[in-house]
Amino acid sequence: MVSSQLDDFVKQKGLSTFDDAEPAASSRQAQKHDPSLLQQFTKQKGLASFGDEEQEEELLLPQGHHELVVHVEHCTARRPSRTGSLRGSSEKYEEQAAQLREVLQPLSGEGSLRLEVNRPEHTGGAAPSRPQPRSRPASAGSGSSRSAVGPAPLQPVWPENRNGSQGWPRIGAFEVSFVLRNCQSQINQPSCAVYSKLQTGRWPAHGKLKAHMASLLHEQLKQDERDFAGYEMRQAVARQGGATNPT
Repeated sequence: MVSSQLDDFVKQKGLSTFDDAEPAASSRQAQKHDPSLLQQFTKQKGLASFGDEEQEEELLLPQGHHELVVHVEHCTARRPSRTGSLRGSSEKYEEQAAQLREVLQPLSGEGSLRLEVNRPEHTGGAAPSRPQPRSRPASAGSGSSRSAVGPAPLQPVWPENRNGSQGWPRIGAFEVSFVLRNCQSQINQPSCAVYSKLQTGRWPAHGKLKAHMASLLHEQLKQDERDFAGYEMRQAVARQGGATNPT
């Protein structure tokens, strides 16, 4: 009876007992560690949380004045070969190249996509150079009668290339690269390698290839924006010069 009267008195006076303080303290402790409250506070103050910093910027896509030229160098050797060194089928290389158009089409955005296969001009029309012989280590001494140039590293030699030349397209190749072209400014970004079967030894996974190319294309589009700004500035200066100095 006395306890209940004491509780009523405390509530009327706006005071709290020890029992009331414990849940209040636990509630404040819960609020202190509630991440949602921190996120709400940062949004109200216009601040960025750690999660916001980790979000990647939106990838850029080509505009209507862009052309995305994708080049594929793929092996055209007869498969299976008569010597048995080349397995599989030649058709698989052609099928993989044809599938890339559908896989990479979304990356063209509002621009156009052109797929070119085994065009020598994308590599300067020449096969990749062979590795140069390594020089002999200095620790071998200079008084030796042997040549200072050591043997070249061992390279795979296919029976199909008995003359020692790798030829082009290269055997086993499925090399994907692209060039971003600005049809308005006539400025082309440097050719960018996306995937190499010669280096990985396996066929590309389309999802990973597309994601990797999207990241590379994003960087080239940012550079294209800077180049295009310079182009527009030069055009404006040329127009102004023509207006002040009529011929």
